[in-house]
Amino acid sequence: MKMIIEEEKNNEMNFNETFFITHGNPILTVEDTHPLRPFFETWKEKVFSKKPKAILVISGHWETDHPAVNAVHVNDTICDFDDYPQAMYKEKTGEREAGGPLTVVAWCPGVLDGGRRLRGDSQTGGRTKEWRKAERIRGIRFKYPAPGYLELAKRVQQLLNKSKFETVHIDQKRGLDHGAWVPLMYMYPEADIPVCQLSVQPKLDGTYHYNLGRALAPLRDESVLIIGSGSATHPLDETPHYHGGVAPWAAEFDSWLDTALTNGRIEEVNTYETKAPNWELAHPFPEHFYPLHVVVGAAGEKWKAELIHTSWDHGTLCHGAYKFTSS
Repeated sequence: MKMIIEEEKNNEMNFNETFFITHGNPILTVEDTHPLRPFFETWKEKVFSKKPKAILVISGHWETDHPAVNAVHVNDTICDFDDYPQAMYKEKTGEREAGGPLTVVAWCPGVLDGGRRLRGDSQTGGRTKEWRKAERIRGIRFKYPAPGYLELAKRVQQLLNKSKFETVHIDQKRGLDHGAWVPLMYMYPEADIPVCQLSVQPKLDGTYHYNLGRALAPLRDESVLIIGSGSATHPLDETPHYHGGVAPWAAEFDSWLDTALTNGRIEEVNTYETKAPNWELAHPFPEHFYPLHVVVGAAGEKWKAELIHTSWDHGTLCHGAYKFTSS
């Protein structure tokens, strides 16, 4: 047994990279022209060609008072959004296809997104042309039945405990919310890589989440790909859209963030409430920003940031994505 464990350890790759991605609007699952689709679909060819042993996703859609990591046999696909095209919903269903594993598509109606119900496009009465088209689609079933990984969950718990995060819960029931499965279903469509998800603590601050990431840095030496899934900007639903360009307030915040990250000024990012312009509009709730702090921390003490994707929805929602390479 000892020889097998040592052999597995010798086969592990060291990953210098961690990533922050914007997972985007769930409508991209039925909208082929969504700007994030080609970025996710070419992930293995253009962004990260190594195959990880496991993936740890820090999602802005799982909020807890203390860190929690899921550990299941096969991840359920949680459709934690509301008031979207009917084609995107299925009542809680389980079925076995082609002798494969039992998978569950779980609809959780009314689940809050950072304290706000997900709604339609307020500028067009709640339904864009693409959404109305999607509503006519029937039989769509969203599944991302990636295996879970109990050993990784325990390792996350161990590392956090060692760094004085004393209360870390292992959740053996929760699957993957759309902050995890929406991007992964295009980045790793085979769903053959074990995935665990880690929660954020919105009542705490950026420095806390950066330190949480620092505790997880050893996972990079264990072939674990660490991805923070949130949004570069995440305004309220009722924030007016800016047609024909990018809202000046959003552009100013995005420029500040890019400058701070690419110049290694993590203290500014950790204390963004006192440093960033228009942060109240860009992140009125912090849950979609904190995955960024975690992956910067997980990149280690010295790192270099690179913007690897940017696009916009409505001129206010920035799909910025960054690679952090340790040195």
